[in-house]
Amino acid sequence: MIVKSPAVIKLLGEHAVVYGKPALAAAIDLYATAVSSPSSDSYYIVLEDIGKEARLSTNKLESLYREYMSRKSINDYISNISNNYEAAELLPFMTILAVAYAEYGAKAMQINLHSEIPMQKGLASSAALSAAFAVALTQNMKISEKEVIELARIGETVVHKNEGAGKIDINASYFGGFVEYKNGNAVRLKVDTPLDLVAIDTGPKLSTAETVGHVAHLFEKDKKGTSKILDEIEKCTLNGIDALKKGDIAAFGEEMFKDHELLKALGVSSEKLDEAVMLAKKYGSPGAKLSGGGGGGIAIAINSKGVKEQLEKSGLECMTLHVSNKGARDFR
Repeated sequence: MIVKSPAVIKLLGEHAVVYGKPALAAAIDLYATAVSSPSSDSYYIVLEDIGKEARLSTNKLESLYREYMSRKSINDYISNISNNYEAAELLPFMTILAVAYAEYGAKAMQINLHSEIPMQKGLASSAALSAAFAVALTQNMKISEKEVIELARIGETVVHKNEGAGKIDINASYFGGFVEYKNGNAVRLKVDTPLDLVAIDTGPKLSTAETVGHVAHLFEKDKKGTSKILDEIEKCTLNGIDALKKGDIAAFGEEMFKDHELLKALGVSSEKLDEAVMLAKKYGSPGAKLSGGGGGGIAIAINSKGVKEQLEKSGLECMTLHVSNKGARDFR
C-alpha cells in the first residue's frame, strides 16, 4: 500500500490557537510517502532519506509501550529510550507502532518512508511523515479516523517534545484542503477558491517550542495586552475564512497582512520575515505573512502575476505552492 500525505502551511491564527482561538491551515502539494508491505515475523521501519532503519520484535514493542504509557514527561520518555538507539529520528515512528500494536493489534509489516517536503521550513514535514505512517500502518484495522489521527499525533509529540504538538498539522495533512482548527476540533472547509501561493525562504528558524514559550512568557507578563493581540488575530482568522469561502482573495490577503503585523507585535517574526512580507506587498501580492511558529523559516504570499519572479530577482529563494485537496485519508 502506498500512502501520500501532504505538507501543511498555516494561513491564519498561529499562536492564538494555543489560547483557544481558531486557526486556518492548508494542505500543500508536497508529499511524504509511506509504502507498507507484509512481513512474516517482525516490524521494520526504513527512513529512506537518511538511511536509518529499525527492526522491532513484539517484546520490544511491548517494552516501548510500557515506557510510553508510564512516562512522567515526554522528555523523560525520549531520554530513556534514545539512550538505546543510535537514530533518534526513528523514535516517533517506533512509538506510533508500539501504541498501534498494543492497543489495536497492528500486524507485522515493513514500512518505508520518504519525503519531498523540505525540513525545518515551517511546512510540517514531520507531521506529514507521521500521518502517512499511521495510515499505512492501520490499513487493515477497524479503527476510527479520530484514532488514526491521535496515533499520528504521537509522532509529533515525540518530535517536538510537547504533549500538545501536531493538533493542526496532523489534521490538515490527514484531511487535505483547507482545515479550520479550534479547541480540539478540526473541520475541513468547503472552499472552491483557487489559492496559489509562494513560499519565501528566510533561512533557519527558531523551534516552535521557543516561539510558543516566548508568547507564553509575554502572556504571563502582560495578560491584558497580549489577550488584546490574540483577540485581534482571531478576528483576522474569522474574517479571512469568510473571505475565502466567498472567493474574495483581496479581502483574504488584507487579513494576512494584518495577521503578520499582530504576530510581529507578539515578537515571533524576524527582520528577514518582515522584509519578505514587505517586498511581497511592494511587488503586488494581495497578502503575505509569516507561516508557522515564526522566528525565521518561511513567509507565504499570494502569488499574483510576477510576484515570485520579482522576489527571486531580489535574491530571495522561493517555491510555488498549490493547495492539495487530497489528504492521507484518501488512501485509507
